[in-house]
Amino acid sequence: MSIFCIDIILYMKINSTTRKILTRSIFWIIYSYILYVAIIGGWWVWVAILSPILFYIFYYEDLPESLKRKKK
Repeated sequence: MSIFCIDIILYMKINSTTRKILTRSIFWIIYSYILYVAIIGGWWVWVAILSPILFYIFYYEDLPESLKRKKK
């Protein structure tokens, strides 16, 4: 279902602010559920290790210019 939602968000003609809000809402819902299951299952360390990568991907637009990779 989440892939379908992301597909709709990417291909719908909506403004960037609405797209950002929808994408991040879906991200936090999925991330919260995965973290909940990981804590119960005892593999939360792996989620904690992968979290910075996911935050970098989803919040890249909001990073200061000094933290972004420069394309040459």
